[in-house]
Amino acid sequence: MPSRIFLLEDDRGIVRVVRTTLGDEGWDVCVHGRIAGALQAFAASRADLALLDVELPDGEGFQVCAEIRADSAFRDVPIIFMTSRGGLEDRLHGFRAGAQDYIQKPFEVPELVARLRAHLALRAREDGLRREAEAATARERIRQDVFDMIIHDLRTPLTSIKVSLGMLRDGDLIDTATHARLQDISNRSLDQAMLMIDDLLDLKSRKLNAQRRPVDLAALFEKLRRMFQPQFERHGGAFRSLLAEDARQVCSDPSLLFRILVNLINNAHKYSPKGKAIELRASRSGPALLCEVLDEGPGIPDAEKELIFEKFYRTQEVQTKAVPGSGIGLAFCRLAAQALGGRVSVRDREGGGSCFVVEVPAEETPAPAPAVAPVSDAAALLGPELIREFLADCADQLRKLQDGLRAGQGPLSLDEIRALARAAHQFAGTTGTYGFPQAGAAAARLESLLRNYMSGQATDAGGLRAEALQAFDAVRAQLKRPA
Repeated sequence: MPSRIFLLEDDRGIVRVVRTTLGDEGWDVCVHGRIAGALQAFAASRADLALLDVELPDGEGFQVCAEIRADSAFRDVPIIFMTSRGGLEDRLHGFRAGAQDYIQKPFEVPELVARLRAHLALRAREDGLRREAEAATARERIRQDVFDMIIHDLRTPLTSIKVSLGMLRDGDLIDTATHARLQDISNRSLDQAMLMIDDLLDLKSRKLNAQRRPVDLAALFEKLRRMFQPQFERHGGAFRSLLAEDARQVCSDPSLLFRILVNLINNAHKYSPKGKAIELRASRSGPALLCEVLDEGPGIPDAEKELIFEKFYRTQEVQTKAVPGSGIGLAFCRLAAQALGGRVSVRDREGGGSCFVVEVPAEETPAPAPAVAPVSDAAALLGPELIREFLADCADQLRKLQDGLRAGQGPLSLDEIRALARAAHQFAGTTGTYGFPQAGAAAARLESLLRNYMSGQATDAGGLRAEALQAFDAVRAQLKRPA
């Protein structure tokens, strides 16, 4: 995307020269010739840099500079005065108003271009650093939120275990039936805690290998009923299951299938009103097994039906109502379903609520490739808008670097090598941060090559220009791939 320059100037000759010169640099120029309406024209131009004359028919450019700086949305936009008034007091006035630079008329065109290029490059670096800082803040906030939510989710089963063990310790005061029931509660609670920890560890490794074998779904459903029945009884709800005759025996990974259904039932119970029933159904659809978990909760907005399966994502309504949860369970369900060669989705339940559907092969099939979590951490933490903006900035910087390399001839100068090494270092850091490790690796290799030359470990500078072009081509190619 070309840089945008706002020019406040009433001299038509200067406007023509500046517009032609900056246009040759590939920049867009928006011109306004009066103080009146200048701030509105500047805002509409969405300029990356402002070039202001001082003397205009209806006032001075100092006023426009002060108005731009007074708006927090424009505080980072570089401002350069371009005027015939070159006295010390005028220059100081301009700097006090918020300008970064001062060019005196008549000016040399190469100097004008060089100053603008320097300020645009400085702003690009500052924007990059700010985005990196925002990304780091977002990562830390998510890390802390997830840590807090995991602790909250684990506290419930651990509390049950602690209470049960405390009562078991006083064995003389309880009968045999109560003793057995408390042991059962402890075992179920321990199973739930271990499942949460396993889900988190599997998501961190981002890989699962399915071990397919015959599965008795009737026994698996009974195990789920025993695990959740006390939980539903405490909240006055019901847990119902319906298993089709042709779905009783399937071929799958019983552990992964069990863990998927545990997470979906937990999710349904967490967001359902007290006293409402949750249904678990299983049937065959050709060679596929369909497992459905139906609830009578608030439902999922259409815009979030895919997002809820991303790691750490929680719906806006859930966040507003402060319902506890880590955003891990559904992400694990998608990863595990993919490992089984299937998928998990959600649709609206007729009459209200949600219906989560797991569709996996029910018969012996070749083992699928290990499932890999499809969304990079950067994409989850930063969001698509920030990623798109980052890619647009990278494309613009790469184009400028490559255009400069192609325009030159012969060996690179030491200053050019230093500048390219700095650019490669920046790409190596930011591309990795934003979830493009292969692009970062290509940039890091170029940086190493250039620094080896500067340190004397490599002596042939003749091929560096071609090497740099190839390296930036590799970075560009990797940035075009999904994060």
